[in-house]
Amino acid sequence: MFQTTWQLAMLKKYLEEKAEGYLLSNRHMKKKKNSNGNS
Repeated sequence: MFQTTWQLAMLKKYLEEKAEGYLLSNRHMKKKKNSNGNS
């Protein structure tokens, strides 16, 4: 049971980091596009 809980915790952490990285890169891409359009 402990191992399963640990695996779930690691999976949750991994998914959260992956989602955060995706959102950050997505926001960065949009920012880049906007700055290119303005200049």
